[in-house]
Amino acid sequence: MRRGQWRWCCAVAGAVALATVVVSLSAGTHQAAPEPGNRWGVRFADTILATWPDPATIDPAKNGWEYNTGIVLFGMSKMYESTHDQRYLHYIRRWVDGYVNEQGVLGWDQTRTHNLDYIQPGMLILFLYEQTGEQKYKTAAKTVRDAFEKIPKNAAGGFWHKGIYPNEMWIDGIYMGEPFLVRYGKLFNDAEFGNNMAVFQATLAAEHCLDKDTGLLYHAWDQDRNAAWADPKTGRSPVIWGRGMGWYVMALVDILEMLPAAHPGYPRLHDLLKRNIAGLARVQDPKSGLWFQVLDKPSTPGNWLEHSSSGMFVYAIRKAIRLRLVEPSYLSVAEKAWKGLQATFEQDANGRPVFTGAVQGMSVQTSVAGYLAIPRLKNSTHGLMAIQIAASEMERDGAAPRAAGAPSTTPPRAFADWPAGSSPAEVGTRVAENFAARPFQRPAAFIIYPEVCTWYGSLTLARLTANKDLQQRLVRKFDPLLTSEGSKNISPNAHVDYRVFGTVPLEIFIQTKDPRFLELGRSFADKQWETTTPDGITTEARYWIDDMFMITAVQVQAYRATDDPKYIDRAAQSMVAYLDKLQQPNGLFFHAPDSPFYWSRGNGWMAAGAAELLRSLPVAHAARPRILEGYRKMMATLLTLQGEDGLWRQLLDHPEAWPETSGTGMFASAMVTGVKNGWLEAATYGPAARRAWLGLVKYIDADGNIGNVCAGTNKGTSVQYYLDRPRNVGDLHGQAPVLWTASALMR
Repeated sequence: MRRGQWRWCCAVAGAVALATVVVSLSAGTHQAAPEPGNRWGVRFADTILATWPDPATIDPAKNGWEYNTGIVLFGMSKMYESTHDQRYLHYIRRWVDGYVNEQGVLGWDQTRTHNLDYIQPGMLILFLYEQTGEQKYKTAAKTVRDAFEKIPKNAAGGFWHKGIYPNEMWIDGIYMGEPFLVRYGKLFNDAEFGNNMAVFQATLAAEHCLDKDTGLLYHAWDQDRNAAWADPKTGRSPVIWGRGMGWYVMALVDILEMLPAAHPGYPRLHDLLKRNIAGLARVQDPKSGLWFQVLDKPSTPGNWLEHSSSGMFVYAIRKAIRLRLVEPSYLSVAEKAWKGLQATFEQDANGRPVFTGAVQGMSVQTSVAGYLAIPRLKNSTHGLMAIQIAASEMERDGAAPRAAGAPSTTPPRAFADWPAGSSPAEVGTRVAENFAARPFQRPAAFIIYPEVCTWYGSLTLARLTANKDLQQRLVRKFDPLLTSEGSKNISPNAHVDYRVFGTVPLEIFIQTKDPRFLELGRSFADKQWETTTPDGITTEARYWIDDMFMITAVQVQAYRATDDPKYIDRAAQSMVAYLDKLQQPNGLFFHAPDSPFYWSRGNGWMAAGAAELLRSLPVAHAARPRILEGYRKMMATLLTLQGEDGLWRQLLDHPEAWPETSGTGMFASAMVTGVKNGWLEAATYGPAARRAWLGLVKYIDADGNIGNVCAGTNKGTSVQYYLDRPRNVGDLHGQAPVLWTASALMR
């Protein structure tokens, strides 16, 4: 991908503009030795802030709204997602807002000749919309989306890479345009066009550029077959270029992350990704772990290791493993490359890291010699992007990566060394004993969800602490309900608040294997799906966020008890429907569609339900990426709203609201579960979850009753309604989440 002026006739001028960073590999400053616990992504992001205080100056060729600055800031967006450092968000926003005004008008010179490089910064607009929810970014994103209608195509339907190169497709362009289309489609109900076009363009490029022997792609294809580099029979270029392949394989993994697994093009893209990664593993340099500028010719005299493409491959391979798109055995490939890449970093006079050996941007060359003659740069835009995105995958846990799906074998530091009287086992047992000793709240009425949730939490706590006496008392508590008289306390009503009752007998069956409890518990899960909507969701769904614990819990428990996939499919399908319908751009949820308030416990039900589902959802399940995306998006925003006391407020976005313990317990249990399972970064979310737990413990009295619990709450019509809700002590709405968090910390 070229990095000079967009008109290739100005290549010499572009090279002059970049001359200050052209280097030979033999020259340079001293090497930056990796430090214990070092986070290279953050160090390079901070270097960008320090070196270019104005993001408009990052690109020395001053191409403006174009990919050179866009890719660096896209890498920084990955750093923001892992650290939530507001400096990164503000820096990205400063550059984008230099082109997007308050009305959403994008100052992108549409009279310039078409160039796919102008599309890539649109990813930053989508990122800012997701982070802020501001309408101006939605409007600006629509401008980028509409540009696709004007892109010239060759006779096969492939996008021209640039207007000055008629009918040429470069594999670089798949990354520049297609991930935007898929992400835009997901956000703004345009998925049919975005998904179909992305699959079509990526597969068309492979059809003409894929080398079946290596599994890698040549740089470009000219349908006219009249370019200087084009094979007269196939129109294909003659060289497999490292960074071209880097762009393409990154595009595949990013598209597949968002593309529904049921899309007819998904298997083809998935197969391409697996072939690409297998091919990359075969041509990896065994000594350094890196890859060559001309990928498939490592022994060619003068060929050299190219570092930006190596970073791209690290990102794509590690992410593909995390998404379960390729076998975990490729982890050694990514780790070796990551280690080799770190060995190439240098350090400047100010102690800042320097990324070396990134080839200057280029057009398609006519020969191997042409690619090998292009200069290499220090801290170029390509290199700064590559290191940040590679780090975003390799440093996700703040430590050495592990195979995808493998839970941590040692507890994070945040979940150890508890102050006296605050350990999860001690506090959880006190709260569980409190519940075991209580009579039913309403002996003449139906048992309803707060008791069910606390009962379920007490049972899991008893199992995790191996407290047989407590477990037996909790099971015996069910005995009256097995009688004809006691069964009258079990509601037959078709309502999520009653159906969730099945969670308890199913948990008792899981622990005792008594078939009576399986039959009873399973009946609630089955009856819930006796009538469904046309899209297959239970008619009990109200699209209140509370539902996403009530429905999820009983269906997931039925799956755990029976291994019948229909139950987990129901839960996953419902969760995706609720996420698509209710999740706001900031990741949070209104109490109900007609109640636009971020109520703490309402959001807590969703957080706890998502974590409960993800614990049991098979790693290859088609809905898992969507649910994990929604869960992580929610957790990221919650992280920014946590109070200094560790608690979240009754209305999450109102710092003046009172600290509410039931929602806090739900968020804490969801975060702990995410950290323990590797879905969330331990270094970031572990301390937040610890603060939440310790904050909750302060509200629990000697008898195991927790205070500051919002009373049962219907959807409201004003902020004041929520702020005026009673605050209870010992309310089971609050007792249950304490038990869930204690269980999560011990699980």
